[in-house]
Amino acid sequence: RFEDAMAYFIDNFSDDVDHEEAAYDIIIMDALDPNDDIEFAVELYTSDTYIRSLYNALTSDGILVVQVGEVPFSSSPADETGRFANRSVMQKELERAGFQSLHVYEEGHSGFMGPWSTLVAFRDIQTRENWYRSGAEIELQLQKRILQTNSGDSSLRYFDGATMSSYQLPPSAFEVIHCRQNGMPRDCDNSVWTSKTVANETSIGDAYNPVTERHNREALHSREYARDNSYDWKEVLLY
Repeated sequence: RFEDAMAYFIDNFSDDVDHEEAAYDIIIMDALDPNDDIEFAVELYTSDTYIRSLYNALTSDGILVVQVGEVPFSSSPADETGRFANRSVMQKELERAGFQSLHVYEEGHSGFMGPWSTLVAFRDIQTRENWYRSGAEIELQLQKRILQTNSGDSSLRYFDGATMSSYQLPPSAFEVIHCRQNGMPRDCDNSVWTSKTVANETSIGDAYNPVTERHNREALHSREYARDNSYDWKEVLLY
């Protein structure tokens, strides 16, 4: 059966009633790129009605996965002022819709000329903990859940526990362009990490914050820890 997926979600999930029985555990959106100059692409990444319907279509601990185009360079402008303005809009709309935690990772095996980025949005903050399981925990889950090959080798060519661990830190370029946006977020000022009191007033609790994720490793597992145990990340090895 072929159906317009965007229309399907809007028609069935645009209202804010409880859709738990018909909801999805995971929704994957791999369509046009956010920088495509096509009306439909703009709608995919910026329509508040559509993005809200995706949120409503997920279970309470559901996950949305979206390919968000090529990884920027450190010299790239902020998404909001460059070719990827739609990517910036989508991040804001996802948070406005209610997603509790947003993460971006890069993958070099997508079949394109360069690394590609994917955004993972967690509707529930507790589900975020699974994102930060250790490499060993991931390997154990893979052994339990992936069918074994006759040779005993993994059937996954480009994914294992170590690869998942690499996804946990957003690409450094995403931090750079995040801090390059108009009205630089306060968490981009390294002085905020020297004071616990000041850190409490930053946007550490925002759903999308590559600064926190790259420079406060303990915050990978707990935003509360980030608020209570902030330090000057200039002294930390940049990963």
